[in-house]
Amino acid sequence: MNSMLDMVIIPEGSFLMGADPEVEINAEYEEQPQREVWLSTYAIQRTPVTVGQWQEFLRDTDYNWSYDNETLSVSFRDFYSSLPNLAAEFSPGEMYPIVFVSWFDACQFGCGGLLLI
Repeated sequence: MNSMLDMVIIPEGSFLMGADPEVEINAEYEEQPQREVWLSTYAIQRTPVTVGQWQEFLRDTDYNWSYDNETLSVSFRDFYSSLPNLAAEFSPGEMYPIVFVSWFDACQFGCGGLLLI
């Protein structure tokens, strides 16, 4: 299953996270303060996980996934920006990104269903 992942190594380093309220006057409270964050080297998939990859994972692992178990918190801005994609979410093809996957689901996918969460 992990053979279908196209991972990219991101080297360790620092970056500025958050908003500078003097520059970004519409910054949300939760985005402040701007601070330097250090991350160790990590790997991330080059592209989003697709519906096809998720279906293969479910077939290969018998993972019990139910997207309706999650309570979603969506802001108006997020909802409004997703309107062009609603058709894809309701009738996804194999190449569309998978949606309604929790952090726990993503961990299972990344470890091939081997985690005991």
